[in-house]
Amino acid sequence: MSPEAFMFNENDADGNTSKCGLPLDIWSLGCILYQMFYSRTPFSEYKTFWAKFKVITDRNHDITYGPILNPLLLDLMKKCLAWDRNEKWRIP
Repeated sequence: MSPEAFMFNENDADGNTSKCGLPLDIWSLGCILYQMFYSRTPFSEYKTFWAKFKVITDRNHDITYGPILNPLLLDLMKKCLAWDRNEKWRIP
């Protein structure tokens, strides 16, 4: 789950609280790309739900990225998995 899903509540057009949307899809894309290139999820070293919750919601936690030959792919993953919503990659 993305930090937004844990921490932010957004309202849809009808005023209903929603934990879905494009920022969560962008986070999921980052997780998929990460797993495709590193053969593990970004938080695989944390074994319990609460351990994962703690690092995902910690804005100071740095995700470890191994070397990748394509710097554009690394940049895309980092922007998809950015904690700060203003730094996260956006799709118009």
